[in-house]
Amino acid sequence: MTFLERVKEFDFFQRKAFFALCLHSATFAPFYAGIFFLGFTPEHRCSSPGVAELSQRCGWSLEEQLNHTVPEWDGHGASFSSRCRRYEVDWNTTGISCTDPLGSLVGSGSTVPLGPCRDGWVYDSSGSSVVTEFNLVCEDSWKLDLFQSCFPCWVFIGSMSIGYIADRLGHKLCLLVTNVISGVLMALELSCTWMVTSHLLQGLASEGGWLTGSVLSYAVRCNCTFWAGTPV
Repeated sequence: MTFLERVKEFDFFQRKAFFALCLHSATFAPFYAGIFFLGFTPEHRCSSPGVAELSQRCGWSLEEQLNHTVPEWDGHGASFSSRCRRYEVDWNTTGISCTDPLGSLVGSGSTVPLGPCRDGWVYDSSGSSVVTEFNLVCEDSWKLDLFQSCFPCWVFIGSMSIGYIADRLGHKLCLLVTNVISGVLMALELSCTWMVTSHLLQGLASEGGWLTGSVLSYAVRCNCTFWAGTPV
């Protein structure tokens, strides 16, 4: 009897199960490419309390407000100072000139001190990402690079470990567990630390889910287990 006669035909059940496992593997694509959307960094600048009220009192347009209150503003906010530094002045002080606000605060010709963004940032985007949610800009921008590098490192570890665990405990069980880890943990990003931790586990679980799904699809197609005593 030939091998094809032993495994029988690729019937309707095998086609259905194989197609479902193919769809399952396709869901891992957003894990690999999703960082381009999750890590989107819009144009930003320091939030300065009192600027909005002063702008309303002086009748400034948005461009005039930025020219008067954002360091080194060139119309796009491309410099480090315009994104990550603010003038160390009190914009709530009475008697500020609407034509030369900095000059009326520190004196004409004086150097205006700059400081970090102590009150957060203003983002020129209506959407949101992990960058805007956790303020991963300026001095904390390295955390986004850490977030990106976690996933492939743990994919490598997961590819070596999950396959062995699945052979011992069963591929169906590992497939279900890795799906729960991949789907649920990433939805519960409560802090930047939790986000990095969940991304570590996601890299570990997604590769394991892909591997166990591939093995299960092969087993379904062949109508067989691999060896006696090994759970599928």
